[in-house]
Amino acid sequence: MPSVTFLPDGATVTARPTETLLDAALVAGIPHTAACGGVGECSTCRVLVVEGAANLSERSEAEHALGDPMGFDASIRLACQTYASGPASVRRLVLDPDDEVMSDVRRRSMTATRVGELADVTVLFADIRRFTAFSENLRPYDVIHVLNRFFGLARAAIADQGGRIATYMGDGFMAVFGVPATGQAPPQAPDPVAALDALVAHVEAPERAVRAGLALIEAVDGFQTYVERLHGRRFGISVGIHHGPAVVGALGSGASQVVTAIGDTVNTAARVEWANRRFGTRMLVSDAVVETVGSRLAAVPQEPIELPGKQGVHTLYAVEGIAP
Repeated sequence: MPSVTFLPDGATVTARPTETLLDAALVAGIPHTAACGGVGECSTCRVLVVEGAANLSERSEAEHALGDPMGFDASIRLACQTYASGPASVRRLVLDPDDEVMSDVRRRSMTATRVGELADVTVLFADIRRFTAFSENLRPYDVIHVLNRFFGLARAAIADQGGRIATYMGDGFMAVFGVPATGQAPPQAPDPVAALDALVAHVEAPERAVRAGLALIEAVDGFQTYVERLHGRRFGISVGIHHGPAVVGALGSGASQVVTAIGDTVNTAARVEWANRRFGTRMLVSDAVVETVGSRLAAVPQEPIELPGKQGVHTLYAVEGIAP
């Protein structure tokens, strides 16, 4: 009977002709994920074929139906639909609950709500440092998978503080804080309790953005064990935050609609994030953020700097922490 090696577990098992790769792994005690129970409906049992592709069965109809729209190439197979006729080596691609949530195609994402106003908002930019060098020699699937895991950490950190990711830009993103979820100005919310919650979120936007940035850095630090285990390398991030007036609106239509901010405040926030490269810092905020948050913010002023596309010199602050 053929032997199949599962990575990163380093375990080699025997697969009977009537057993799928998923069945063989589970019988051997390998914690192989299959959220739908192994019926080809979720894609969480996906594996990357490392060796022995010719010894694996042809794709089933269910595998084509699920994998083709997602762009799975010949090296990515569903373990619940694949049989081995000879030796092969595969790598499990869903290793923990976060992977499972991200990979389950049965989950749907919600579209953004509609807004249109001029408002004071806080804008946060975050970017992976030297991602091009990090991703060299990685398979295309792994590049996208690492990015999606990073964006998953970002969504959680941002949403926990009442913000929302407005735009993805390659290996970075922009998030906005202080935009009410209803799309209306806080005082106009019909429910008094909802109005108070929205107003608090609006007023506290700079502080919430700082807390989200710190939480994201901590989460990414914790994620490095996972990354190094799979790819033998690590990556870091930088965060920049600015507060000020911007035009806020829902752009696009249908499932592609996103709430975003437009204006000088956005441009300045992007430049603040960029300045981390000059100072060797991980998180910088503008003087507008420092003035709004106040003494609770532990931040060290940096040497005045000229920001690309901005007039004059600007003093930015490296954030060390924030009091409860």
